[in-house]
Amino acid sequence: MPIKNMMIGAPIEYGYLGIKRRMELILKHVNFKGKSLLDVGCGNGAQTFEFLKLVQNCVAIDIEKDRLSTYKYNLDRKFRGQRCEVLR
Repeated sequence: MPIKNMMIGAPIEYGYLGIKRRMELILKHVNFKGKSLLDVGCGNGAQTFEFLKLVQNCVAIDIEKDRLSTYKYNLDRKFRGQRCEVLR
């Protein structure tokens, strides 16, 4: 059954309440501390940046060049020195 008003592939906003709720649910089941993360479809990085607070290193992949540009800009600003490779 299709979900009404669902946008596929739209980037989530930074600071969005949904990110916090999603992280709470994920962290109930998985401990990411010191682990590596592969984020396929990373978009603008809003969700990935929450994981970067926990993981040892990260590889982020997306096919949308504009979103990756935003991702790289914010990565450099907010997480300078964090180990994260960004691929297209």
